[in-house]
Amino acid sequence: MKMRLWLRCISFVLLCCYGIQIGFAYKIPPVQLELKEEGFLVSIPHESGIENVAFNVNRNRPFKAFEQGEFSGRVSTETNNRWIFEIKRRLREDDTIYIWTDVQFNKNRFRSMSSPIMVSEVPSGVIAINEMVNDKKPVVITTETPPAIDPRNDICEPTLTIIRNRNACRGELIFEENFNGNELNATRWRYEVRMPLDIADAEFVLYDTNAEITNGMLKIEPRIWGNDNPNADIRRGNLNLGVRCTAYQNSDVECRRQAFGRVVLPPILTARINTKHAFSFKYGRVEVRAKLPQGDWLFPRRFLTVKTD
Repeated sequence: MKMRLWLRCISFVLLCCYGIQIGFAYKIPPVQLELKEEGFLVSIPHESGIENVAFNVNRNRPFKAFEQGEFSGRVSTETNNRWIFEIKRRLREDDTIYIWTDVQFNKNRFRSMSSPIMVSEVPSGVIAINEMVNDKKPVVITTETPPAIDPRNDICEPTLTIIRNRNACRGELIFEENFNGNELNATRWRYEVRMPLDIADAEFVLYDTNAEITNGMLKIEPRIWGNDNPNADIRRGNLNLGVRCTAYQNSDVECRRQAFGRVVLPPILTARINTKHAFSFKYGRVEVRAKLPQGDWLFPRRFLTVKTD
């Protein structure tokens, strides 16, 4: 018996929950990047009406849309008349920095994409980041926000969808996975390693790192566990997943098992992955493209789970 599950693309987009009419076109001021000895700061000046500011920053990777950056955070309090987000990561001279900003201003949200910042183009006479010393002032680079092709793109209409303690904007793509590369993105996904108690075929299945990515597809192909372990004896053997185990309910049962009588070791090795550690949202629409198998004893699943489960 062979089964393959192809999962091509997962994306989360928003339901059209509600919006507001915005009559005042607030313009986000230029973003300032300040290099520090142990990292860097991004900031904008304070202005009456600003309630909080979120920054999303990428190194050497342009944003395709208003998506989460490599570094991201929302600032709820201004400091010395500026809204400052500090990042504890040193930059290299050949880095290019991409930033987009989200500002809540008088109960409305505004977004703006800044021009790329090339660290190598720091004005002459300024100390490079790897040469900075404590008695020198950090470099300050300011980028002007380019004019938007469509002014409506800079205005965020909040919806009921909640992500990272903020209301997402109408039409905002908050998560997308195309399974590029040749291995699972560990910053987004984690394997479950356990003998489950929460599925219909629990007694037959062992979850482990049994998946692969090829040509933009995630492939999960269950295998007979004994084929990979010639010495395994599912009727009399012992299985201990050790520190790799990710038990949900009962570690004594999900991580360890001794076969005896009618209790056997799970004969099927498969995979299950989730984003609980990296991504969650409340309210929205999910779109998945997948190829699922047909046959007896097959139970492929794609579902949303409670983050605190």
